[in-house]
Amino acid sequence: GSGTETKLWNAGFLDWDSVCGADSLPVSAKLENAVLKGIEVSKQHLERGNPLYFSTVLPSNQTRRMFPAFRDKIAFLDIETTGLGEPGDYITTIVVYDGNSIFSHVQGQNLNDFRHDIQNYDLLVTYNGITFDLPFIRRYFKIPMKQAQIDLRYVLASLGYRGGLKSCERQLGMAFLQCNYGGSIL
Repeated sequence: GSGTETKLWNAGFLDWDSVCGADSLPVSAKLENAVLKGIEVSKQHLERGNPLYFSTVLPSNQTRRMFPAFRDKIAFLDIETTGLGEPGDYITTIVVYDGNSIFSHVQGQNLNDFRHDIQNYDLLVTYNGITFDLPFIRRYFKIPMKQAQIDLRYVLASLGYRGGLKSCERQLGMAFLQCNYGGSIL
């Protein structure tokens, strides 16, 4: 938890190696064993390149910690729909940015290619994707979408930024250009 983490940081333990190499930690013996076991398991999943493990053990507002380790497997994803998920609502566009290229999947053109294309990524970055984008995609395409996820809504909320994406952009003083698909990019 964050209390244990703060206690370790304040004692000078700033990374896994310093914790594992310590004679003792400023926590109970039971908690020390749990921390050491957690580090061991985490290192195994990191070596395997498995961000899904970390997305299940990290709180939603801490998933940003996955970014440096898995940035080569990441896709930034946004969808546009005709509604909020009522019967008859559908996806009009899905845009995926992988750090190098933007891929647009458009209704009536290449939207169905998304099913295959998204399999190239192990970690998705969204805004409100946990509650909207991914459930909508799962229902629409009837696919599992099992990738790990960093949902910026929760990360930004933990930093005091509330509201929709546009509101958070304004609060952060970010100037964005509107794209023809209705989303925004820097």
